[in-house]
Amino acid sequence: MRLMGESSAIIVRVEFEQDLRAYLEELEGTSSTDAPPRRIDENELHRHLLGRLKILEGAGGTPAIDRLFQEWLSKLPKFARYLELLPRQLAPVDFEGALRFACLALDAAIGCLDPEVGIVDELELQRIVHGFAGGDALVESYAMENHLVRRRHQHSARVTQLGRVFLQLRGKDAVRWLLTIEVAHSAGPPDGWRASRGLLEEAITGPRIERHFFEGQAYFQYSDHTLERLAHLGVLTATMDAPDGVVVEYRVGAEMRDVVQAVLAPGPWHTAVRALLDDERAVVIPASSASAAEATIEQTRLIVHEVRNALIPVRHDIEALRSLAAEHGQQQRIEDAKQGIARVLDFVDVMVQTSELITERAVRCKIGVVIDEALGWIDPGRRVERMSYAEASVLAPRARLARAISNVVGNALQATAADQPVRVSVQLGTGTVRVLVDDGGPGIPVEHRARVFLEGVTMRQDGAGSGFGLAFARSVVEGALHGKIWCEDSDLGGARFVIEVPETSPE
Repeated sequence: MRLMGESSAIIVRVEFEQDLRAYLEELEGTSSTDAPPRRIDENELHRHLLGRLKILEGAGGTPAIDRLFQEWLSKLPKFARYLELLPRQLAPVDFEGALRFACLALDAAIGCLDPEVGIVDELELQRIVHGFAGGDALVESYAMENHLVRRRHQHSARVTQLGRVFLQLRGKDAVRWLLTIEVAHSAGPPDGWRASRGLLEEAITGPRIERHFFEGQAYFQYSDHTLERLAHLGVLTATMDAPDGVVVEYRVGAEMRDVVQAVLAPGPWHTAVRALLDDERAVVIPASSASAAEATIEQTRLIVHEVRNALIPVRHDIEALRSLAAEHGQQQRIEDAKQGIARVLDFVDVMVQTSELITERAVRCKIGVVIDEALGWIDPGRRVERMSYAEASVLAPRARLARAISNVVGNALQATAADQPVRVSVQLGTGTVRVLVDDGGPGIPVEHRARVFLEGVTMRQDGAGSGFGLAFARSVVEGALHGKIWCEDSDLGGARFVIEVPETSPE
């Protein structure tokens, strides 16, 4: 943990994304960690507080007792959570040790620490307590400020759809979702909870962002809190520019440039975020019952339907014209037009995928039925050889899983000629279901097999394709289903894509 400038006194955890995810998962009751949770008995901590206040009362500290009692009676649950979330090297893991540690920290907070506690331990306890007082449970506050959670009553909160989408995403996608939310309703450069568009633009296009310190205070147009959080999320890299540490330089790291560029460019994610934010704002207006997100989804479906109906016949006509064109220049212009239409169709597919991301919940479904649905979308000519599917059920957002499978199958169809085979089959493992998509195409070199799942990456020789199809499949399989997806050699001579997800019991 690290203390910010003295004027702000806010603690930011290096594992900010992980802490935020753990907090939301705990609210949802779906924490996936295998480590036993550290639980501090709040009743025991309450009894310890009363005992210490009695000691202060006997020592003549009566005027402060009422204030301490009122202040800490309401703070104890949050204080216990804060201590439980400390890195393991700072606090014991076992229940008894965690309670002893919590009692010592409480003693330090109310000024009733035993004299036997050493100076070093006292300084460490004061530092931790200072973090709680200044940070005021930063993760919880950040989640509330950015509408990832909604307060139900004083001591209880629930995860919103914005928060649930974050829990479905992993890695760069999760960071991109958070930044899209922040930019969508940023209050400007000094906003301590949200990154502004101006900050990200300067960080990615300018030479660097500098923060200057003078006599322990930071002077800067952007919020210190936001800069530190972006650094701990891996979006910004921070370096000292002077031996005495009076200047800190921030810039977007090479690994996150694509994330920031995607946040700054308008797209379906921005539409989804704005719709869900509108839904959250509408909660405080009782007269408003309409869902902005549902309205946006319905509008998206209408737009996609019209665009597809208009462009698919045009694509077929352009293909026919290319065979009639004699001059090379005419053929090139026709090919450019065809690729332009392909990009538009890919974009509307992303719109549909994003709409599914923000609304659909997981249900039990038979994997064979989902595969048949996916092939119905992508293989109307029945080129794909459909092997007999093992009876197995999965817990998944059905439409998104079908879309992910159709994207993988579509990739195989694009990579193969009309006379080359494409096959879909299912294998059952110990508690897992594997969907195998094999093709007889040219295959994918080993060095490119991880890259094909990145956004914007396409292996097609003609340069067509948006590079979003396999990236979306990865986000669904690894994010929403906590499964795996990879590429290997196929016995058909080309590539085999494997989707592995947990099996669930049928209803």
